[in-house]
Amino acid sequence: MVDTTSDFAELVLAMLGVAAKLERRRIIERTARGRADAKANGVQFGRKPKLTAHQQREARKRIDAGETQRSVARSYNVSQATISRLTAAEGKIGPRTSTQKTSRDAVLPRQDERAGLWQPCGI
Repeated sequence: MVDTTSDFAELVLAMLGVAAKLERRRIIERTARGRADAKANGVQFGRKPKLTAHQQREARKRIDAGETQRSVARSYNVSQATISRLTAAEGKIGPRTSTQKTSRDAVLPRQDERAGLWQPCGI
């Protein structure tokens, strides 16, 4: 065990903390510079698509023809969520946007407000 109760030990620990903080900043700067250089050289970040561009077009056509997302997904050996994201990106169907409201977004009044007996909560 190292004795950290003395003034000198506190000074050493403080210096180590400062050195670690500076090194962390340098790491972040080098990483950011490397990412920027890679992007400038045309490197694509992120996961590779599950479906090729041709498969995506075919899947959209099949959905437009009335086939279910689940059956299209099975034929390409992907999840139904993958096909759902594909159609949502096209703007047809999919997850709701932040401007759409659902019943979960409704704010219900307190029980006494509904009865016309609104009482301030006194906070």
